[in-house]
Amino acid sequence: MIRKISATLAMLHLISVFFMGYAIANSTDPSAVMAWLLYLTIDFPVAWGMVPLAYVVEMINFVDIAGDEGAYSIYRDIPNFWYPALYIGIVGTVWWYYLPQLIIKSIRWLRSGR
Repeated sequence: MIRKISATLAMLHLISVFFMGYAIANSTDPSAVMAWLLYLTIDFPVAWGMVPLAYVVEMINFVDIAGDEGAYSIYRDIPNFWYPALYIGIVGTVWWYYLPQLIIKSIRWLRSGR
């Protein structure tokens, strides 16, 4: 039963990440990428690992954000679009898969009196 709950939560999280990525990619607002910050609270505490790693990703950015015509392209924006999408999509989904199992094991440990 707990595995079904875990799988359901993980799938709902992954669907929300795809929806957020779609919404950000189709937005005309240049600050739409800030919507990824919502996941800092949803995926707490594992999403906070994204913050220090963002500096590393920004330093090794080898793709010019502007396309051939010089216009900004969200699909070429690795530090602001792809990095949060992949990090949240993978790490956050794994977190939501294991979170119910962690809670059940913690409750059992507390009830055992250890």
